[in-house]
Amino acid sequence: ALLLPGDTVVCQAFGEAGIGSYSNTGTVTGTPAWPSDPDADPNDPSSWPTDPADFGPTGQAPVEDMDDSHYFGTDGGLELEKSTNGIDADTAPGVPLNPGDPVTWTYEVVNTSAFAMLNVAVGDSDIGTAIDCGDGTNTIAVLLPLATVTCTSIATATAVPGQYQNDSTVEGTAAVPTDLDVASGDPADWPTDPAAYSQEPLPPFTDADSSHYFAFEGGIDLEKSTNGSDSDTAPGNLIIAGDPVTWKYEVTNNSNADLVNVAVNDSDPSLTVDCGDGTNIIAVLAIGATVTCQATGTAIDGAYSNNADTSGTPAVEDPANPGTFLPTGHPAVTNDDPSHYTGGAPGIDLEKFTNGVQSDEAPGESILDGSPITWTYVITNTGTTPLIDVIVSDDQGVAVDCGDGTNEIAALAVGGSVTCTGTGTAGASPYTNVGSVSGTPAYEDPANPGSFLPLPGAAPVGDNDSSNYDGVPQSFDLALRKSLDPATADGPDYIYNIELLNQGNVEASDVTIVDYLPEGMTSEDPNWTHNSDGTATTVVPGPVLAGETIIVSIVVQITGFGDFVNTAGIDSATPVHPITGAPLDLTDVDSTPGDPTDDPLVDDVIDGTDGDEDDSDVAMISLRPPGPAIGTRPPLPVAPSVPATPVETVTTTVTEEELPQALALTGAEVTQLALVGFALLAAGALFVTGSQRRKNRDG
Repeated sequence: ALLLPGDTVVCQAFGEAGIGSYSNTGTVTGTPAWPSDPDADPNDPSSWPTDPADFGPTGQAPVEDMDDSHYFGTDGGLELEKSTNGIDADTAPGVPLNPGDPVTWTYEVVNTSAFAMLNVAVGDSDIGTAIDCGDGTNTIAVLLPLATVTCTSIATATAVPGQYQNDSTVEGTAAVPTDLDVASGDPADWPTDPAAYSQEPLPPFTDADSSHYFAFEGGIDLEKSTNGSDSDTAPGNLIIAGDPVTWKYEVTNNSNADLVNVAVNDSDPSLTVDCGDGTNIIAVLAIGATVTCQATGTAIDGAYSNNADTSGTPAVEDPANPGTFLPTGHPAVTNDDPSHYTGGAPGIDLEKFTNGVQSDEAPGESILDGSPITWTYVITNTGTTPLIDVIVSDDQGVAVDCGDGTNEIAALAVGGSVTCTGTGTAGASPYTNVGSVSGTPAYEDPANPGSFLPLPGAAPVGDNDSSNYDGVPQSFDLALRKSLDPATADGPDYIYNIELLNQGNVEASDVTIVDYLPEGMTSEDPNWTHNSDGTATTVVPGPVLAGETIIVSIVVQITGFGDFVNTAGIDSATPVHPITGAPLDLTDVDSTPGDPTDDPLVDDVIDGTDGDEDDSDVAMISLRPPGPAIGTRPPLPVAPSVPATPVETVTTTVTEEELPQALALTGAEVTQLALVGFALLAAGALFVTGSQRRKNRDG
């Protein structure tokens, strides 16, 4: 309304900038005026009034002025899009790679503004300026509006393990063609020479972009165990059929990424795998973490195997949503592990015998000292698995032979049996020995049929059995009993029967019997040797078995009358073991072999009563003319048969019924009978009184 001289007033107008070059012209007009107050000081406009009504026109023409103004409108700038191996990976985890993979970054620079951009420089936080934007440098000299240039990293790069990020930037200066006519034209026709541009007084235009990759390495590991044993290969550990089985599945993340949705499975559909929450899924398995899952079952008989597998997806935690995970884009990692066991019940049995008798309880069978003994050890595989390295031993050091000269059975099939033996010689006292056996449960080697390997984790099985015998001391006891054969009591050839009794438990051989013929008694028996000292000798070669009685006869002749006392005795004999036939260093238990004429003799005693030496005996005959001979009572019946011997002697077995005329007398009765005989002799009759010494009549 009023603009005093020297005053300035700023006016404003508002609008919305357009795209591209813009110009407008401002104009101003005013009418010259002068204060209506004549006293106004023309030299001091500051004192003039401020109300337009206090002024009047001067009559001069209106004054005016104009001014042009320009701008270059833009709504964009520089945009940078960085890619890793061709993938725009602005956020983690980015491109899935493997360590060592080649990496190429590309940088797409776009001028979204209406300006040209000069000296557009692309940089990288990792490789710096090792970028080619078309001319071998990282700089774009002129980037026209809406133009795009793709730059590429020229540095050699390989992926490093794990999460990777690098940042890139771009910076350029806005400019327009110096020639405004050109500037107002199509930007596509703008010059490409930076010198043809005028830089705009604007801050540099910039942009930035990040790129990511994840180089995954490692994997997942599954270790499966059966009852605590890592039994990857057959046959696995031995488990008694029917016993509980626990399988454990130890899952470990050996990678450099978290694993999600880790599933654990078993090939046995009857098993339920529990990873802690009742399912077979591990939601997140952190790097380096281990989770143990479990399944249970019951052992079956025979070979068993099952296979477990696991898989998990590599992922990284979403930084924008902690606790949630983003897959890295890599394939799921997997692993598997088998496990085995052998269900069975190993067993072994030992049955021990002594000379074929199972004498588990003392005292066992009676065996004569010095007799050979054979112990048999019957080994049987009573279990359900083969056994190897079966060792048989005896606690008394008996050398056991299982068929090959050793005490070892290399392999014993299920149900199989082997008989081992050991030998020894019986002693003279009670004896006990214990046989033991142990064997290792085994399985047939699938790579070598017919050969066996120990079952892992299987304890040896064993058994033992005792055997007993009662050792009987050796006893050598020969006895002799002599009597007149009643059938020969009237002569002229008188036959004396000599009973040779073996009362011991060993045999006798080469038994030499001597008959001491009294004066007036001679013998021409061809089965006897007649010595110059008036004795006769015969040898019973034997063997005379234990408990056996052999009768040896001698035929004698008597010259004259009177009492004739005839003694017979054992001069020598060889004890022989009844089993081995070996000579024994033994002496008679109650007699001394040799000349019996001075031996204490008790009639009919064969057990040493009253000091009698029972290896000799006497027989007496009294001849008084004329009359019959009266002989002593014959011995009791002996063994029903007499073994054949090379001695050609007359052997006779007689009974009391066969000698009705014989009279058996004791020593006192012989004296009384002699007095009677003398009385009869005076009457003209001849009585012959015979006295026989009898050994153990009732035995």
